[in-house]
Amino acid sequence: MIPFLAAAIWGAAAPGASAYRIVGQPWPGRTLSYYSTGGARADAIVDRAARVWNRARVGVRFVRSPTSAAEVLVSGNWTHCRGNAITGYPGPQLSWLHVGSCPSGLMVLITAHEFGHVLGLGHEPRRCALMNPGNISATGAPTRCRPHSLAYWLRHPLQPDDIRGARALAARRAVLTGAGQMAERPSQ
Repeated sequence: MIPFLAAAIWGAAAPGASAYRIVGQPWPGRTLSYYSTGGARADAIVDRAARVWNRARVGVRFVRSPTSAAEVLVSGNWTHCRGNAITGYPGPQLSWLHVGSCPSGLMVLITAHEFGHVLGLGHEPRRCALMNPGNISATGAPTRCRPHSLAYWLRHPLQPDDIRGARALAARRAVLTGAGQMAERPSQ
């Protein structure tokens, strides 16, 4: 493969370009089903976080599903305002993410951040991105971003670096599935 083409496909970039980090396997399909174990409030938060990624058109669409068919289980069992998720496609087993209790707007941003991990993105410590490591501030600002109001971050949660990284994962999936190197998704 031509070196510059390989860099574009696998997420490497020239200095000063994209800084996203791919650390997990891309999901093998174009849809990723999720199920929220919470009540109506939790469902609304998770659905809003899924719409954040769906509006960006990054090559994978999040779709709500009944628990028996979901690929990602979203639960809230922590007492602190933070989240945790499996990064990337874990193979045929169920993936998960957990989000702690905090104000709804912050929970949307944290869930969207964790969905980025589920897609296969790692923490980006070098430039402003939803995928910045550490806690999202009380205003919703990721750690490497300029402060704005929570309303601003809810309107602009994904930064260009987040979108480039997720699209690079989709391109990687296309290369792997086209070459027959990625395991088939289990039938549901």
